[in-house]
Amino acid sequence: MVAHIWAAIALKIENKKARPQDYEVNATVQATLASRTMIMSGLIILFFLIFHLLHYTVRVVPGHEYNHSILTSDGVEYPAEVLLVKNGQPVVDAFGKPLYVHNVHDMMIAGFSYPLTSIFYIIGTFLLFMHLSHGVSSMFQSLGLRNEAWRYRLNTFAKVFGWITFLGYASIPLCIWFGVVQASV
Repeated sequence: MVAHIWAAIALKIENKKARPQDYEVNATVQATLASRTMIMSGLIILFFLIFHLLHYTVRVVPGHEYNHSILTSDGVEYPAEVLLVKNGQPVVDAFGKPLYVHNVHDMMIAGFSYPLTSIFYIIGTFLLFMHLSHGVSSMFQSLGLRNEAWRYRLNTFAKVFGWITFLGYASIPLCIWFGVVQASV
């Protein structure tokens, strides 16, 4: 990811050096919205990724620490840890002590019970869709595989890949928000 960010900054600097002043008339011929907004969408995706890690992995977002209990937006409380069960039996460590794990399912239910959090995740995944659809298409061009015969197919593949990614990730907060997925405990 660091290399990706570094390459994006270097490309932006090279482009600015090659053409220091803006065009008199900005008439886009072929560039897509995704290609024209790569820097901005990339920065928002970076912020989204940092927030996601702080929210669900590090659990330090105020009101969403999930260390002792998990609290939803409507005040319902769930345990922060649950017993690890395999084949209907509790999993135990080498000393016979039951193992507990983070209650990720209810953490997601609680996190996405806040509408602003869900909206931010949906916007973040939509920007990821745009970023990926352009990136996958450009990857084929960079490898020299995109020519006139394959351009339409590869661009379609890139868009389908992006849409599948978006729909997959956006379905999680949407299913929680609309009650399709409920808390487990």
